[in-house]
Amino acid sequence: MNYSREPQSGWRGGGGRRNWLRPGLRAELFEHSLIELDVLLELLTILAHPRHYGLGETEKKILAVAVLAHDAGKETDPWQAYIRDPRPERRVPHVILELTRAVVPELSATLGFDDLDEPVQRVMAHCAEFHHSKPGRDDSAIMEAMLSGGSDRFLTLAHLLRAIDHFCSASTAADARDAVTNDPALGQHLLVTSHEALVRGVSTAFLHHAARTAFQQRGWKPLLYFSSATVYGADPNDRPTVPTAREIEAVLKRFPRLGRCAECRA
Repeated sequence: MNYSREPQSGWRGGGGRRNWLRPGLRAELFEHSLIELDVLLELLTILAHPRHYGLGETEKKILAVAVLAHDAGKETDPWQAYIRDPRPERRVPHVILELTRAVVPELSATLGFDDLDEPVQRVMAHCAEFHHSKPGRDDSAIMEAMLSGGSDRFLTLAHLLRAIDHFCSASTAADARDAVTNDPALGQHLLVTSHEALVRGVSTAFLHHAARTAFQQRGWKPLLYFSSATVYGADPNDRPTVPTAREIEAVLKRFPRLGRCAECRA
């Protein structure tokens, strides 16, 4: 699946900084969507395997577009006004069907998915719309989607999208691990772990890099980055092990500038 990640200027819905959850989190909406896309692309080599979801090329493209489109409603002025003062009585929906279905063709073209026809784009929109689906509440909408040309496979993709969204929305490494283990859409197909480092200044960057290198040498994929931690994923069938502190220390000693870093010597 090849595409260009450079977004068109119009996708940001008027430009400027748009909040994802609330201003204090300092997370931009588009940045959050790109993080989810990065995580999806890292995981596709695992999830697409026949022993997991057996994703085809079209399904990979569906997920990529749905990841970017699922929060399009949060770009709207009513949602942005609500999230700056999120009182329950002011809540507005962010899943807006008309907006999602208008954004999907634009995103498909931006990503270079010109070979996808209108029925496939409908599936993309359904996946984006149903990532917050709940049993009972959305049954009629799900049936409408299936009767309009979809299949129950789109629900599988939608549940996977929801699991990735929850994983990428975690505020800590521990929350991210819990998001995977508590959702079978990812938990049955992905093994997760993390490393944490005490923030000490310049040395923290060296420690993170050394730890990531050691984990990758053991077969782990770095997925989410926090100031004091990195979360990794791997195919549980590969049974990767966690590197020892001695392995991380050995990597750390290979850095050429380490001798000039007083904090690292402390």
